[in-house]
Amino acid sequence: MSKAYSRLFSPLTIKNLTLRNRLVLPGLISNFATENGEVTDQLIAFLQARAQGGVGLIFLESVFVDWSGKGTPRQVGIHDDSLIPGLKRLTSAMHEAGAKIMPQLIHCGRQMTSAFSGQPLLAPSAIPDPVVGEMPKEMTVTEIKHMVGQFAQAAKRAQEAGFDGVEIHAGHGYLISEFLSLYANKRTDEYGGGLENRMRFLKEVVESTRGLVGADYPIACRLNAEEYVAEGIHIEEAAEIAKMLEDLGVDLIDISVSVKESYHYLSVTSGEAVANQAEMASVIKSKLRIPVVTAGRVITPEIAENILAQEQADLVAVGRGQIADPEFGNKALAEQTADIVPCLGCNACNARTHRPQIICLMNSAVGRELDQAQVKKADTHALKVGVVGSGIAGLEAAKAAALKGHKVVLLEENGEVGGLLGALRPRVPGQQELAKGVEYSREQLARLGVEVILNADVAKELKDAEFDVLYVAEPGGIKPRYQGYEGQYALDVLRARDLSASSYTVVGSGILAAETALYLAGRGKKVTCIYDHPNMIQDAHPTIRYYTRERLVKAGVEMLHEAEITAELLSAYENLVFAHDFDEEVLRERYERKAATVVYLGDSYEASALAERVWKAALA
Repeated sequence: MSKAYSRLFSPLTIKNLTLRNRLVLPGLISNFATENGEVTDQLIAFLQARAQGGVGLIFLESVFVDWSGKGTPRQVGIHDDSLIPGLKRLTSAMHEAGAKIMPQLIHCGRQMTSAFSGQPLLAPSAIPDPVVGEMPKEMTVTEIKHMVGQFAQAAKRAQEAGFDGVEIHAGHGYLISEFLSLYANKRTDEYGGGLENRMRFLKEVVESTRGLVGADYPIACRLNAEEYVAEGIHIEEAAEIAKMLEDLGVDLIDISVSVKESYHYLSVTSGEAVANQAEMASVIKSKLRIPVVTAGRVITPEIAENILAQEQADLVAVGRGQIADPEFGNKALAEQTADIVPCLGCNACNARTHRPQIICLMNSAVGRELDQAQVKKADTHALKVGVVGSGIAGLEAAKAAALKGHKVVLLEENGEVGGLLGALRPRVPGQQELAKGVEYSREQLARLGVEVILNADVAKELKDAEFDVLYVAEPGGIKPRYQGYEGQYALDVLRARDLSASSYTVVGSGILAAETALYLAGRGKKVTCIYDHPNMIQDAHPTIRYYTRERLVKAGVEMLHEAEITAELLSAYENLVFAHDFDEEVLRERYERKAATVVYLGDSYEASALAERVWKAALA
């Protein structure tokens, strides 16, 4: 038992179900199922790694109970008996690893597109979600009764498949949540109006589920404590709903926040508050006798232990932290917290919800759990591997190669490690946390015996070393987005090469332009940011976009949208700073034939693009 985290690693019993600890893996869309919702070996391997890593309870990612509620391309399904054998394989693997598992039963309602299901969207009222924009069909009472049965039948299948209980997803603005909230429910029949009526659909789901699974089978429910929208659910009403659920026989309440429109409060980013939902969970817990789960940027064991010590919750969900490091639990139990792969809050993993699969900026092994080669010593003789550039992708390439038993040398022509995201971006106010990724990687490379050469004469080193494999993780040459204008480039500004003026005008759309403006404002400069894209910071995850705009406003940056950037427009401004891209063809010209195998990674300032490079870093 860990002395430092004694509460986190104490058992908890829910009805007849005993969890080995209080650490929870929340429902995380991985896109590892088939398009028909079937369990795959990769999904099992992904979750098994976290189960073996010490988690106590796993909520299996948003499992759809009816085809009309399918919300992502490769979401897990539980809508048909044919899926039970695959689900049994999954539960058996989790139990063998010592973890308990419950499916998170869901219908996505209006917060999806009909392209995923091929069926009309269903909702309590014919009101489109303001983000999705597609008009849903108002459900008839007959359709509501049918969906109640679909949830209950899904729970019965879960029981047959060996799950340790079920979680009914009544949060995040999905179908059940839509019935609960006046934000989406404008019905005038028995399923709309006052809370008792809006609660009716969930009440019938719980009662029907209990009728099929029996009195001793654990039922959990995920709820919003706050929706952050007009007419949405707030903490007082959430506490009332939770108490009604306890009276209905629900055994565990899982507290969360937000709908699609206010998603930025659910998955907060680097530089924002940790444990941002714990206080709300505490309010609801004070009204109940049954256990409560909290989540919300719990990124270290210390944060989790503190939540439990303050009795804000009974269990703590660590989502992105356990994506980054499947061994989060085991390392915490052994009090080896310095070895935990840090979650940087970059949300590159969340950017994958509708894309091929979940990946991580800090861990190229995520999504490769079936491929054990990356953590084994090389089957053949050790190779000489060179890495040019020390951005996050370069650091990960060096680590992955060293883990395979190769001799690795990392060459950095500058005097610091980190590249665009790890060295330059942490200079921006609110992004200092990103430097943790570099600190962790440097420590790991030192342990693995990787030689790191700063201020390297790269051409000479390459000639002398004769590497078998060369990873090129430099940014490449600057590629202007706006031609023919005089001024500095954003990269030069972030390196503080010439900041003698009192005011600057940053020109360009995207995260690089926005954060260059923030950097200048943080240095006491008066800053105007001119952009020509309809959606400023369009290249970043929506949560990053939201918080960056908030920081720009607080910093007093003037933001001007223009339909077109022209010389005439810019002639009215002084001290121009231009956003830019990077010409990676320069890298090919510079490093072609410098080794038997050359892998071009490049570098990136934006986290999701960089995560793609990190993924590639472990391929060779």
